[in-house]
Amino acid sequence: MHAAVHGHTKLIKAVLDNLTKVQRFNRLSTENDNLTNALQEAAGNSRVETLRYLLDSVDHIMSVHLIKHKTYFNYTTIHRASFSATGIYNANVLEILLNHYPEAKSLLFEQAQDGSTALHESVYYQEISSVEIILSRLPTVAEKERIMKLKASGGYTVLHTAARYANADIIDMLLEPLHIELRHTLISDTTNDGHTPMMGLARGHNKRRNIHILQFYESQDIATRNYDRINSGSSRAEATTSKVLEGKKYWYRLGIQIKIIIVI
Repeated sequence: MHAAVHGHTKLIKAVLDNLTKVQRFNRLSTENDNLTNALQEAAGNSRVETLRYLLDSVDHIMSVHLIKHKTYFNYTTIHRASFSATGIYNANVLEILLNHYPEAKSLLFEQAQDGSTALHESVYYQEISSVEIILSRLPTVAEKERIMKLKASGGYTVLHTAARYANADIIDMLLEPLHIELRHTLISDTTNDGHTPMMGLARGHNKRRNIHILQFYESQDIATRNYDRINSGSSRAEATTSKVLEGKKYWYRLGIQIKIIIVI
């Protein structure tokens, strides 16, 4: 465990190379006081080389079990790979895990004990490369909507977290790909204590730029929705006018036909 934390890959190999894959799995499944295994320690401390070796040292199904394992706080390995509390972070660990186990995309929606997802953690620690990776793995509108609406303790969506703790670039990354109605929903959504993302800025970092980017999207979306309503109204008016004109033409033709009959 200690070797995984510090990335001592050679030392780990010296121990594991003489064991069968089952024995290696049992050794790697050993947990510390926080119920964290060696794979999670390597991922959480951005030990890329060590992580690669550990994943390859056991059968695929065993490595998947290690990835899905939950710590004391219900963090999966994907949670642990999405940030580093030590300030030394390498997003390659998250990329490696998602490439090794493509179905791990489902773990992006897993919520820890406090309700946070891997995206919440990436945003909180301002790991912009991790945010990019996670969003790139959720290409559909439905997936983006699902991840953005999940709430951590206190009713915090990812946008609430970004507004309070992250920077304008991350807020822009989160909002730009979304459709207008979802952006409007998220910008106006409230936490359990009634705070919108904008209200949360009063206690947040990078306040000025974050206010500007949220106001930009808010005003842009309002303008777009008004434009759509005006266009929709115009379309309805045009349709009504068209029906009136068609009606006039009908009665005009009918009048001509009546006149012809009377003359005959």
